[in-house]
Amino acid sequence: MRMFHWKAFIENNINYIQHELPDDRIEWVDKITGTKFYLTHQEYNEYLSLIQKKVDLKNADMIVEYLNTEGVQNLLPYYDGRTEPKITLRDAAWLFVLFSYLYNGNGNADIYSLREESYKAFFGGTRDKFPEAWKALEIVTQCSDCLDKSVYIKILKGGPYKIKKYYLENNDLKDIRGASTLLTYVGEEKIPEIIGKRFIEECLIYSGGGNVFAVLPSWADENIYLELERTFHQYTMGAQNAFYLSEEIKLEDLLINYKSTMYEIEERLLEREKHKIYITIRPKSEFFNDGFFYVEDEKIEFENVSISPGGKCKLCAVREAEYLIKSFEGITACGSCMHKHLTGAIMKKGILKKYKQITGKDIKWAQKSIDDLKDNKGYVSVIYADGNNMGAIVRDIENLADMMFFSRRTSQIAQKALFKSLYEFYPDKFEVVAIGGDDIFVIVPGKDSIEFTARMIQTFNNEFKNLSSEENEQRYSATLSAGICIGKYKTPIRLMVEQAEEKMKNAKNLVRTDKACCNGSLDFVVINDIGQTANQDMSDKGNCGEVKYSLLPYNLERAMDMVNLVKELKNKRVKSSLNGLLRAFEKAESKLEMQLFYSYNQVRNKNNINNNIKSITGLKFENGILVSSLEDGRSFSPWRDILEMWDFCGGEN
Repeated sequence: MRMFHWKAFIENNINYIQHELPDDRIEWVDKITGTKFYLTHQEYNEYLSLIQKKVDLKNADMIVEYLNTEGVQNLLPYYDGRTEPKITLRDAAWLFVLFSYLYNGNGNADIYSLREESYKAFFGGTRDKFPEAWKALEIVTQCSDCLDKSVYIKILKGGPYKIKKYYLENNDLKDIRGASTLLTYVGEEKIPEIIGKRFIEECLIYSGGGNVFAVLPSWADENIYLELERTFHQYTMGAQNAFYLSEEIKLEDLLINYKSTMYEIEERLLEREKHKIYITIRPKSEFFNDGFFYVEDEKIEFENVSISPGGKCKLCAVREAEYLIKSFEGITACGSCMHKHLTGAIMKKGILKKYKQITGKDIKWAQKSIDDLKDNKGYVSVIYADGNNMGAIVRDIENLADMMFFSRRTSQIAQKALFKSLYEFYPDKFEVVAIGGDDIFVIVPGKDSIEFTARMIQTFNNEFKNLSSEENEQRYSATLSAGICIGKYKTPIRLMVEQAEEKMKNAKNLVRTDKACCNGSLDFVVINDIGQTANQDMSDKGNCGEVKYSLLPYNLERAMDMVNLVKELKNKRVKSSLNGLLRAFEKAESKLEMQLFYSYNQVRNKNNINNNIKSITGLKFENGILVSSLEDGRSFSPWRDILEMWDFCGGEN
């Protein structure tokens, strides 16, 4: 297997293959990508010494902030001198403090000092302190298979579900943004805050993307899962959520039998979701009598809200109205929609903070409605993306540390792919509805949205690339597929989301069924002014079964080829010729008739297309037809796809 020098890779993004390896080296395999790295012992100790010096100057909360910041300290492997590194230093430290708390936290009045002493003992390698925690960590790193002293724990798992329904109860961007902000705030700030106050922050294995997983001490009572459910309800009211707290189990059962233990927890959580009853006919805000509540440090006030005389909520048109939001006409609203509506008026500080961390650009939120996102022709794009092969990766995870690392890195990679691509194409004109785990839901202007999506897929894929794989091996442990719906800004968002989700399913199906599609995929649809899709059914209809009208869905290479082709053709001002070709091809009764018309068209127009069109990856251009290079020899007409992409790619008109 090919091996790479981690120092050159992490500091300078240099990834050339090392043919001559030093004898004095530490080797490990990246659990996300499968890439094999090495460091010399001296290099590793230099990194570790630098991290130790910084930790020595910090208290527990500062250490957590430092370890959670992307950098060497977040990715350096944990090496104990005995076995090949299997987890990161950050995760080893986090779990060590958790184990120390589980053994020593009950009845300890000074938990904060316990956390700080545990971190200092870990980074200092002080093995005579917290011996039980060291022993538990050895199980995670596979240096041991038993504990000298057992301790009982409880596992907490849960979060919101069916969240798309909560986002899209109406088509107002403000309300969609409000729903997204509330779910993110509760999941990523309120839940960790509650866990941290009741226990310690290190009990959380992950919290975000609609999922919470925590390892709690045996003295945790069932009120904790009820408190978390109640917190979600306090802020959202309309979002369904459920949590499950296990009975007491031994810590070694989780560490040694991770898969079977977590399978039972997931089953119990599903039962909880099925049996939980929601009464949301007329939801009321628990904060209303206080006159305000806080979200992302913003004070949401009810000064323009009064009790409603009754009737249906005008925002969701489902629940009974409890409030009247004072505006030009006045809006009767249920508690859930009132919270979303008021919250959506503030900036999404969390999203903007992450955007700045990744791109370095500080922007102010300007979009108040979908109108503010339209391109110069009035189009917007709704993009829904999801990772491929994630389920298989999760099924292969066999310990707590790998689950923690996978969850954290996947979230970081999805954010990096999205925000870097937004910075390139739409630096201050976008609406991130949701980004959780490997799921991305974003609204952008229509122009350039196909190329933007391809770039996002490419950036995502590269983070999962196995650099050590041979040429004939699978290069990516995971890829991204996306669905795009392009429509006029007045098109109902719910309709566009349904179409985008359907196209995403098509794109993911291509990855599952086409072995040649190993680098992600996308599909798109354009909705016209009356809500019909321009390419509706056309990809499945051919002339006598000989030629298909569309190449969709595309793998990543084909998507980029098509975008570049459209750009070149736009610079040649050949749109009228393309329209003529499309009309003729759709009327033709055979493939031969299509090709004869194309030859005639090009003689008449002095090869205005023939001189510019190039073969698409995996396809050969034969006299107006793209023919598959595979054994099936399928034929495609490119003209419909080209014309549909015309207004949504770069190049000159």
